[in-house]
Amino acid sequence: MHSRRLLKASHAQALRATSVAQGFFIANLFGILDSINLNLCAMADKIFLNDEVLSFHEDDLPCLITYVDKTGGSHFSITLVVDLFLRGSKILFLTAYPMAKDNFLQQVGSDHSKIAFVTSIEDLENVKNTQVIILESGNEALFSEVAKMLPDLAERVILVKNMEVFSKVVFDICLNMKRVILSGNIGVCRQRTHQ
Repeated sequence: MHSRRLLKASHAQALRATSVAQGFFIANLFGILDSINLNLCAMADKIFLNDEVLSFHEDDLPCLITYVDKTGGSHFSITLVVDLFLRGSKILFLTAYPMAKDNFLQQVGSDHSKIAFVTSIEDLENVKNTQVIILESGNEALFSEVAKMLPDLAERVILVKNMEVFSKVVFDICLNMKRVILSGNIGVCRQRTHQ
């Protein structure tokens, strides 16, 4: 019976696919399957060392990750932060560009209930206890204000991605913290001789 329907199906009916929210895909193939619900959300990437998964802990910090463009350092940095997040670490996330945020969200998957997006200091009051606080990309003034007002700053892992873009203000805050990850191209970093 199904083979007859297969033969009768027109090319336009052969495959209809619709993307829906949060990484789900519904397909109707030749009318045989009413729907297939596949979870397409990404899984966290892994970092391998000598063919074994390497997991990071807050005790491994502070950390400096330096690289030039197109060598995988950005992805490595975000994967490290995702690993810490999945282990329960609280994160304060500052990047110069939104691609790092997108990579983080992709690796975390569709459950963003522990993630808050902050674009102004007013946003902080309602989300200050959230596990991950992602600041507006490139907004170092906001980072500076959040650092003054966030009661659990010393308990958070601070990621500064694209460190070469930021000023001395960001480094002054980070260099006083133990749980910090500075990531970017130190070769072009204006603050590489910071004292």
